[in-house]
Amino acid sequence: MARRLWVRLARILLIPLLLGTIGYGAQMLGMLAFDQFLHYTGLPLGPLPPGGAGPALCDRVVVVVVDGLREDTSHRMPALERLRASGADVPSWTQVPSLSLPGYTVLGTGAYPDLSGVTTNWYEGTVQVDSLFARAREAGKRTALVSEPSWHMLYGPWIDVDYAGKLLSLTEEPPENHWTTEAMGQEAVRVLREEKDTTLVYIYFGETDKAGEEHGGTSPEYLQAAQNVDAQIEAIARVLDWNRDTLIVTADHGMIARAGRTRGGGHGGGEPAARRIPLVMAGCGITPGVYPDGGQADLVPTVAALLGLPIPVHSQGHTRLDVLAMTPRQRAGAALALGEQQETLYQAYLRALGVAPEVDGLEEARAAFEAGEYGQALGLVEAFLGRLESAVGRAVANRLWRERVLRLPYLVVPPLAGALWIAFYRPRRALGRPFLLAGLFVLLHELLYWGIRGHSFSFSAIGNMDTEVFFLARTLDGAIVMAVVAVVAGVLWRRQPWEEVVWGANLSALAIVWLFLLQIGLYLWLYGPTVSWRLPHLGWGFKYYLDLLALTGVGLASALIFPWLTLGVSRLFLLADRFRRGSRAGKAKRV
Repeated sequence: MARRLWVRLARILLIPLLLGTIGYGAQMLGMLAFDQFLHYTGLPLGPLPPGGAGPALCDRVVVVVVDGLREDTSHRMPALERLRASGADVPSWTQVPSLSLPGYTVLGTGAYPDLSGVTTNWYEGTVQVDSLFARAREAGKRTALVSEPSWHMLYGPWIDVDYAGKLLSLTEEPPENHWTTEAMGQEAVRVLREEKDTTLVYIYFGETDKAGEEHGGTSPEYLQAAQNVDAQIEAIARVLDWNRDTLIVTADHGMIARAGRTRGGGHGGGEPAARRIPLVMAGCGITPGVYPDGGQADLVPTVAALLGLPIPVHSQGHTRLDVLAMTPRQRAGAALALGEQQETLYQAYLRALGVAPEVDGLEEARAAFEAGEYGQALGLVEAFLGRLESAVGRAVANRLWRERVLRLPYLVVPPLAGALWIAFYRPRRALGRPFLLAGLFVLLHELLYWGIRGHSFSFSAIGNMDTEVFFLARTLDGAIVMAVVAVVAGVLWRRQPWEEVVWGANLSALAIVWLFLLQIGLYLWLYGPTVSWRLPHLGWGFKYYLDLLALTGVGLASALIFPWLTLGVSRLFLLADRFRRGSRAGKAKRV
């Protein structure tokens, strides 16, 4: 008798205990995933020597960064449109995550997050990769920065004229009006007029980002913010000497029209509106025209060529030789400088992956250059860069697949365990309702996330919400949907004995958790539980993190709420049924 009691208790309590443990494990795994992404540093490459530099095409480059400016909105800015008409229009694409600090880093270093280690807006400290500011300082050229404090944090040690650094050095926190569009524009004009010996000047405007996040990327408020910045771009353009200065206008990322059901926009994900940004170049050294789209990192080697600086050693961009006004010899020389920098960078990358890189891949190009065959030299460099890109792609894919072989249990164990459960459980038809309820959970959970909340599997979904609130809501959503399914389960099992009701609820919760484990197992097979040498696909990574958050809520609800709520609902309906039958029987007797 005692043994039967223990068996009954185990049958009732073991699965909730197991699922609660899985929920806690999901929480721990989610914390690990977030921490790994936050503190990712990239593949260690060791010190890399800088390459050579060609002759400068201009005396000063002024880069204006408009935070969150969509490429299509930039065509509704009159001053920028005039610059576009007289200069080069080169639309560009960010990588994911399309966030501010990763974008600032790409615009100053040419290194994408996978290499720079700047993956989020929570990054702290100076950049750990080479930058245009460092190359300019090494070459004895003065730099200036008119920006909000984050740029100072990233590049402060290499800046000679630093508006943010000056304000941050005050004993009292500077008032907010120091960071307004008008204040930034006035300070930029002052620097350009008074600090004429500066060679590299970066100017930042943030009003568009704030307006986009609060009102949406296609709102009137966002357009007005862009046009406010446009007025300052016009003031900056007026003080430049087009015979010696080059003006470049671009953005760190774009802005989606709306994030979820909020009225605000967002960015961070892979949506075209969040990734496609303007790149307009005008003035000295620029050939006017409309050019094919490029990558955000292309800005850095192009600026290096304009100023006659070595390309920062970690830059992943390609010099836009088609945009630059160069002689054939200068163009071939700039191509060789790019080829040598990319060779140095990716040979180190390949060696870090354990792959022997191609040696002396540029010898023929150098020989053609020395012989005055500049067109041939240019073609040979382009062919080498294509081979180098293919070699890196193969090396990355090979390492990923070698690791995936070792991670096969993540992919195989969940479906195999489910198949064995279905095959050997008796009576098998008793699994019908649990799997039906698991399907209902999936339907309601997706409807809540996509339909009611209006979110997507993208960093842009967060929008202007507090990040912790957004992620906590995913855990609560999992628990809320479990409660709704518990009510349905209670109705389905309302005529069953109480032990059968609890057992059915436990099987249903187990089926729901199993569906989550299938998805999580697929991600873990593809990319693994840790982020060490390469960032995962961040669309997959975002969904994986949301699955872990939801599974946390599901697991805890399975242990603390689901079976007992199911039982309570079933007993209430059972009592209601008995009450109705009793009422009908009483009426029949009176008749």
